[in-house]
Amino acid sequence: MKKGRDKAKRNITIMGIIIVVIMIGSTLGITLRSSDEGSSYNGFKFTNTQNGGWVTKINGKEINFYYHPGELESVNISKEFINQIKETKAFYITFDSNITDIQYLEVARFDIVKNLQEYSILEGISKPDSIYPLPIINCDNATQAIPVIYFIESKERNMSFEDNCYTVEAYSGFDFLVFRDKLLYILLGVQEV
Repeated sequence: MKKGRDKAKRNITIMGIIIVVIMIGSTLGITLRSSDEGSSYNGFKFTNTQNGGWVTKINGKEINFYYHPGELESVNISKEFINQIKETKAFYITFDSNITDIQYLEVARFDIVKNLQEYSILEGISKPDSIYPLPIINCDNATQAIPVIYFIESKERNMSFEDNCYTVEAYSGFDFLVFRDKLLYILLGVQEV
């Protein structure tokens, strides 16, 4: 009989220890998560949003991003292209309307236009489409005065700059959001090329 009580006591003690470990671990996890919700990058304070994105103030205006700038350090955009846009303060955005994840491209286009209001951004489409009554714009329209950003779907991720046209090839819709964030970070002064 005494053996049974000792075993029950031992099991209760073990259960108590397990519960205490879980409680301490949970508290520690909440504390670590809370300290990770904000961070600084190049003098800008970033706060993690409820949907997993990031927000920071630039020139007194809150701007939302899908990726933290630290996550995009390995993403390269042509310095020549960025300098051309900064100099001309104008560019075209165009795209193929048959992109599978078009909703991501729509968000990227909208956000670029909304957050770069000091730039003259003209929107177009690469081929006639009844859904998008936009002018036909492709790399043939690119000039030194008005370069073109051309979004296309591809089997690989790639960004290239040739003859005043910056082609963004996206494997998935998320690639458009990566380009959107990186372009905004550079043009708004959070990152350098």
